[in-house]
Amino acid sequence: DKYGIQMPAFGKIGGILSTELTADDAAVHAAVLVINEAIDNGDIDEIVQKLKLPAAGVSDVITENGAEYIKRLASAKEEKIRKSAGKDEAELDAYDRVLTQKELASNVTTINGVVKRQKVSDRLNVLLSTAEGQSRDAKLAVFLESSTSAIQNVQSENMAFYLDALSSMKNLTTDELQEVINHVNEYAKQAAQQVAEAANFMIAMSTNILSGDAESLVSMLQDPAAGIKNVRVECAQDYLVTLRDAAAERVDKCPWAAVPYSDTLSYYYNSQTGEQQWEMPTGFSPESRDLPREVIQPIVTRITNAFERQKLLEDNEHIIVELQSRWRGVLLRRAFNNRMSYLKSHRKQVAVIQAYCRGYQQRLRFRSRLQYLRSQTKPTVTLQAGCRGWKARKIFRIRKAFFNDHVSAVIKIQAQTRGYIARQYYRKLRENKKPPASALRKFLHLLEANERDFQEETEIQRMKAGVVSTIRQQKDLEENLNIMDIKIGLLVKNRLDLDDVVHQSAKLKKKDAVAAAKGLGLKSLSKENRDRLENYQHLFYLLQTNPAYLARLVFQMPAGRSTRFIENVIFTLFNYASNQREEYLLMKLFETAMRCELRTMDSVEDIAKGNATVIKMVITFNRGARGQSSLKELVLPLVNRIIKDKDLLINVNPVDVYKAWINQRESATGESCGLPYDVSTEQALSYPEVKDRISSTVKTLQNITEEFVTSLTESVTKIPYGIRYFSMRMRQALSEQFPSASKEEVLRVVGNFLYYRFMNPAVVAPDAFDIVELSLDKGLTVEQRRNLGSIAKVLHHASANRLFDGENSALSPLNAMIEDSHLKFLNFFQKASTTEDSETHYNQDEYAEVTRLTKPVVYISVREICNTHKLLEEHAETITTDENDLLRILMKEIGQAPQVHEILGGAYEHPGPSASSEMINQWEERVAEAGKSEISLTLKNRFDVQDEEDGESLKTVFKNAKRMAAAILQAQPGDNIKAILEASSTPEHEQEFKRVLESRRAFDRKRAREDAEKMKNSGASPLPSRSVDTPETVSMHMESSPAVRFIRQSQKDNEACSTHSIMSNSDAEIVSLADTKAKLRASLAHLEKEKLVESSNNYQAILDSMAKDIRNQHRHRQARKSELEKLGSTLSSLEAKGKYYEDQREYYQMYVNACLSNLTKQKTKKKDQGSSKKVLKYNAFKLYEKGVILEIDGLSPNQFKSVAFEIEAGETGKFNVSAKFMGVSMDAVVLVFEDLLQLQYERVAVFKMFGRAKINVNLLIFLINKKFY
Repeated sequence: DKYGIQMPAFGKIGGILSTELTADDAAVHAAVLVINEAIDNGDIDEIVQKLKLPAAGVSDVITENGAEYIKRLASAKEEKIRKSAGKDEAELDAYDRVLTQKELASNVTTINGVVKRQKVSDRLNVLLSTAEGQSRDAKLAVFLESSTSAIQNVQSENMAFYLDALSSMKNLTTDELQEVINHVNEYAKQAAQQVAEAANFMIAMSTNILSGDAESLVSMLQDPAAGIKNVRVECAQDYLVTLRDAAAERVDKCPWAAVPYSDTLSYYYNSQTGEQQWEMPTGFSPESRDLPREVIQPIVTRITNAFERQKLLEDNEHIIVELQSRWRGVLLRRAFNNRMSYLKSHRKQVAVIQAYCRGYQQRLRFRSRLQYLRSQTKPTVTLQAGCRGWKARKIFRIRKAFFNDHVSAVIKIQAQTRGYIARQYYRKLRENKKPPASALRKFLHLLEANERDFQEETEIQRMKAGVVSTIRQQKDLEENLNIMDIKIGLLVKNRLDLDDVVHQSAKLKKKDAVAAAKGLGLKSLSKENRDRLENYQHLFYLLQTNPAYLARLVFQMPAGRSTRFIENVIFTLFNYASNQREEYLLMKLFETAMRCELRTMDSVEDIAKGNATVIKMVITFNRGARGQSSLKELVLPLVNRIIKDKDLLINVNPVDVYKAWINQRESATGESCGLPYDVSTEQALSYPEVKDRISSTVKTLQNITEEFVTSLTESVTKIPYGIRYFSMRMRQALSEQFPSASKEEVLRVVGNFLYYRFMNPAVVAPDAFDIVELSLDKGLTVEQRRNLGSIAKVLHHASANRLFDGENSALSPLNAMIEDSHLKFLNFFQKASTTEDSETHYNQDEYAEVTRLTKPVVYISVREICNTHKLLEEHAETITTDENDLLRILMKEIGQAPQVHEILGGAYEHPGPSASSEMINQWEERVAEAGKSEISLTLKNRFDVQDEEDGESLKTVFKNAKRMAAAILQAQPGDNIKAILEASSTPEHEQEFKRVLESRRAFDRKRAREDAEKMKNSGASPLPSRSVDTPETVSMHMESSPAVRFIRQSQKDNEACSTHSIMSNSDAEIVSLADTKAKLRASLAHLEKEKLVESSNNYQAILDSMAKDIRNQHRHRQARKSELEKLGSTLSSLEAKGKYYEDQREYYQMYVNACLSNLTKQKTKKKDQGSSKKVLKYNAFKLYEKGVILEIDGLSPNQFKSVAFEIEAGETGKFNVSAKFMGVSMDAVVLVFEDLLQLQYERVAVFKMFGRAKINVNLLIFLINKKFY
């Protein structure tokens, strides 16, 4: 109560018990607590009143700051209460939740300072924001000097700096403000010195400009203090003059100038009075009398740039001059072009004006010169003649000397010029679809058949004849070898009489044993045989060029008979495709046959499942010499690797693997392993070792198969064209025949042909297809064949997309590889079955036949002619039903099919019914051998020959029109054929035409002499110059060599064209150019009537055809050269094959000789024995008991005793069998032991004898062996 304050009811205050407090301390604590209560109440007046209590000990309490006191003290108290919230109530002190005296005094002092500082700042901000210009400086000076601010060291001249510094500062205290003032004073002192130097520098520069001292001016401008750039000493006078002029223009301006110091502060000076100050003087204007830096710098820069530009121009004067000249040239040309355009647009008027002017000038000169010359006529003439002569001789001598000095260059230039011109014309001929006659005329000489063409054609015919003849000889030799092989086997098995083997062996030694007699049969000189020969020539030409006939005929015959017909007749008819024409026609036959066979099938898979005849035809043909080389190139590297790998063993049969494992174990240990030898597949697979071996083998098989797949699928270009073409046509035909079949199904069928039929056999049995070369006594081992068979099996499954399952489950791990490989095969089949057309590949078109140098010749045996005729006769109704068909017409003209001896005639006529059986047998053997002799048929088109009623065929007319047009074009130039025909012929044209004809006739005469020489060397009589189709000519044609036959045919046909030429070598009927034109007009009229040419386009079709022949001439000659090489390669291959057959024949002969030596002793013992023949007599019942007779029609076994048989040994290997049935003698039967063995070989168990008795073949052979051998 001492201070009028009630003490609080706390037991402990500030850590001291309330009972222990002194009176003064208690008063202080009480005052503090009261102030805290006032803080809680939030009353401003109360808080100010309480703070002023003397006991509180708080000084400098300002009433105006009450609101700030209560705000700050309340915040401090709340913070203290928050910190004490976690303490225990028993341990709480009074000051844990209230502010202490010290805290109160500190907060009050802080608040006073803040408020005081805020007031000074607010006054300063108000002053700076409200005052402007000099009033703001004055107010700032008043503020700073006032007692309120208590700021010292305020300098009035620095007011601008104070304003600049304080304008960006806020909430400054007095101390901070004082610090700013002191700093600004120091800064202003330094700035004044710097700006004064700049001002003095500008005053000195103005003085130099006015004084006219250029050197001093440049020195000052180059001074870094001036801040002027690009100052050049060379421009000093220009600087002075220009700056003086600029200063003169500013004489009337303000004398004061400003030196900018900062964005808001400048220093002002007067160059006249020398005054300087920071404050803006009264009447100051930015347009000062002195030149500021902003004005001086552009002037200096401009003058310096002008100087440097002038210097640059002087240094590059030549470039500038050239540029100017070019530009002037552009302007001049532009003006010239404009003028020329104008003149061209008024060409007519300009020409008229120029003509008048030139005419006028020329007339003046002419009249003047004429008047002079008339006065000097004689001297003028003499002088002109001498000058002209001298000048001409000089030019000639100079030119001649020049040419003599450069002969090689002249020749080269001439050659290049001629070559260039020729190439230009040929380019026109090649690129222009409708070449003009002028371009065509340059190359007509290429169409002439030269001597080399003739010789090459002769060589082709000779080699073709050799190929066909060799093929036939080797074919006969191969057949005899096969028969010999069978007979030797039967000899070993059945003790066949060795004489039969020796007899067959003797046949192998015969080469060309029988030849057709000259002057007999078709070769006889009679009209009947001549007509028959021509009919057969027409027939076989029709069969060759119309594939539908042979295709239908093949499908009408049984399988075995059709195979022999294909091998013996069809390939012979096409000369085994020895040239492009025959190969092209054979491809067409294959295509037609394939389409015919497809029409009989119900689904796309039928052709793959069945054994299509056309497939066999194509495969047989393409496995010949040419296809064989391609197949060998495809397969040989792969097969060789398998054969040469001696450690490779591919066997996935569990039982075989099990047995091999057992053998290996026992061989290694020498003891029995105790495992069973005979197990089933399931039992074998129960052994882990067997599974491991099979798994390892499958992996090896997979790797090898993948290599095969990769190699085969990347060898599209190695496949023969015939296989690819047939595959393409098959794919197209299948898609047309079965539109619902997917692309993959069609490709799988194509793949069955490509891989399974063509490639697979060569993989399975490479020795059988001459892929690998092995000696006669060696062959592939069982392991090698099994390896190749396993690989081929997986390849076939991959090509057909067949997965392994069931019995082949051991190969099921390969299924994933098969699916991947199948995609590769499909892509391979697609590429392989995509190729160019046969017409493009073989160079064939609609005029190929009529433009051939020679007519096609085939070499065919007499027996094959008869067999083909007989087959056509038997199946004529099914081949064609049209009575007016070309084949029916020819068959009617030929008549019934003759027998072999009827064609041979002469010594081969039937001996008659009275001849003995031995004579008849000999005759039959002679006819059979002679039937194998070859006859050459020169094929002709029966329906393309000139007839009295039908006239010439269109192709022949077209060919003759081209021939005549070519001759006319060579003699008379023109734009087109029509223009040449309408133009009249000059004597020069006629002379040139005769020269062309004479060159052809000279070639004809030369060829005739060569023909006569060849005839003389071959022993034949020479032919007349124009041969006639007589039997004598045909006889000699057939008897001569292939080359002579070709020559005769060439003369007889009177067509000497290269294979694709249109020129004739016989023009004897043409006598003049006018006649030729008349004939050509008639031919063109006939062709136009048939719509083959048009007069509206000037008969361009004739020129187009001639251009095509010229373009293809080189290609045709290349093809002929390739054909020669191909025939040579074929002959070499055939010689190698013939050598192989000869080796095999010698091998067989060695075996026969060994047998003969073994039987020498036996024959010596039988030498003295009689030659009586052994006869066996049996009744039928006894033979029935032996099982030889099975039954006799019409007789029971009880009646067999009344039937007697006699078997008598006749000639070697033949037995005469006679019989009596119930006392009635039957005709004797000759039983050939070789035929019995053949029946046994063909697995025929029973045959009939005497038409009634059924005989067991095996037991009859046993009986004969037992009784006669």
